[in-house]
Amino acid sequence: MVKIRFYDPGADGKLHPKKTTASSGGITLNWIAALGWKANPFTIRTIPTYRYFVGQEAARQAINLFFIRERRFGTIRGASGSGKTMLLQWTAEELAPYADKYDVHLLDASRPLPEQLLSLTDRYQGLFAKFKGHSPSDVIQFLKARTKRKLVLLVDNADNLGSLGAYIHALFDDLEAVVLLAGKNPESFAEDLLHIELAPLQPSHAIQLLERRIAHVGGKGIAPFTVGELEEWWPQANANVASYLHKVQEHAVHKALGPKEQTQQSGEQPAQKAGSQRFDDALKDLLN
Repeated sequence: MVKIRFYDPGADGKLHPKKTTASSGGITLNWIAALGWKANPFTIRTIPTYRYFVGQEAARQAINLFFIRERRFGTIRGASGSGKTMLLQWTAEELAPYADKYDVHLLDASRPLPEQLLSLTDRYQGLFAKFKGHSPSDVIQFLKARTKRKLVLLVDNADNLGSLGAYIHALFDDLEAVVLLAGKNPESFAEDLLHIELAPLQPSHAIQLLERRIAHVGGKGIAPFTVGELEEWWPQANANVASYLHKVQEHAVHKALGPKEQTQQSGEQPAQKAGSQRFDDALKDLLN
């Protein structure tokens, strides 16, 4: 084991052992704690979604009416970062109290097909393995025999369904499942009785979302940021929530290290320079 000793130059020109602590080392690894937070507000999964969902009030009302009227097919369209995924998560959570009526599955079409199909069947005694290599109709008959609830498929990243599309079509046609497809431009295979077009979130919505996340981890308001900073960073992130959270996190790290960085940037004070010179002289004596 290698031991590292630190020395400070004393007023007498000699080196004296330095007592080191985490704060005196000049490195802050736990930037989250330095900001007074209990966790990372930019990566934490916000459950339940309704507490952190901002904007899209009209879209949420449209989805509510969609289920009240017992519609079966609809789409949610919008650019990346407009809130499609969060809207699907909100829908799944809002339908949870009606588990006696709806069997809800939140799927991601960008993930491998087996994962999605297992998600559909893991509640039915894990018997899906019997259908390996079988047609979608085999799965339909299997599900029909084991569920009396209405199957609801909330499919994210549905621009390219690939192999999953055949199963969704079969579930829709033969099992009369409710299907919501979310994507930039998902293909409609039935009459679209929802057709939500999500507009990009406004900077005020992004700031409100961030404020709720910070409160969730023990912070207050939008500290350590200013409204001006947060408004400036929103267009820089192309109005994309995921990119915005990443960008704000980078700035949060810098703010956590701010005082030390400012000290370094301001240059050494005369007393510090004198101490450094004494250190150099003492080091030469030690080496000689």
